[in-house]
Amino acid sequence: MSGVWVFENNGVMRLVENPAREQSSTARRKGLLYTPSNEVISSYTSLERKLMNLGWERYYDDPDLIQFHKRSSVDLISLPKDFKGFKSIHMYDIVVKNREVFRVIDVYLLPTQHRDQGYSSSRANPNPRFPMAEPDPAPSQSSPPPAPSQSPPKKTDSQPIGSRIAELDQSQSELMERLQGLKLDLQNWRSNLDQQVKTYKDELLELKKVLNTDLEQLTSDFKELKTTLQKQQDDVTASLKNLGLHDASGQAKESEHQKVEENLEKAETLPDKTQDTNS
Repeated sequence: MSGVWVFENNGVMRLVENPAREQSSTARRKGLLYTPSNEVISSYTSLERKLMNLGWERYYDDPDLIQFHKRSSVDLISLPKDFKGFKSIHMYDIVVKNREVFRVIDVYLLPTQHRDQGYSSSRANPNPRFPMAEPDPAPSQSSPPPAPSQSPPKKTDSQPIGSRIAELDQSQSELMERLQGLKLDLQNWRSNLDQQVKTYKDELLELKKVLNTDLEQLTSDFKELKTTLQKQQDDVTASLKNLGLHDASGQAKESEHQKVEENLEKAETLPDKTQDTNS
């Protein structure tokens, strides 16, 4: 006999060997096609591996939900990716798809915003908040599986897909609003940056003008100082030259005077010598 997965308060799934003994937990039962075991599964990945070993394949995947199906049938299994997030009393069965033990009913894991809207099914349920799988009669009287054209899972599956599309549209609109806000902030930041750059350029131009003016003034002052120094140097040189010429002329006059005196002395002594020779 196939077992039944049951959600417990600690957020794990336990395979029950006899579903009839777990009558108190049937409101929160998860029906899956699997071999009876007492193994405890704490993540959807480990459960996914077991389902794939039994021939199930991935059909749909989103951040919260993952679905499996078999190509040879219309069976569909939906699993929450976060077991601990599906422990409220509003939790629906994942999917009941064991034709030998359970009747095929339209039970799916609905998104959060649709859990309180109740559950509609082709079969009456005294408590719509807790959809349950009804046990089949004896195996000889079990109802045959529906034809592929009769695929109630696909019909009911339009509800979570539609809500998921609505959520995606809302997320897209919110993302567009955020992008518009970021674009506006970027434009404002760029405008402020351009204004600051323009201000800095104007200040640099003004500073350059002031520096050029100061440089021209310094150049003019240096030229004037150089001219003054050159003039003073020329004056000093001329003065030194004048002093040197005056001394030379004085010495020449003294030497000429001495020569004149010597000539006079020679002239005076010459007659005396003549008289001595005559006597």
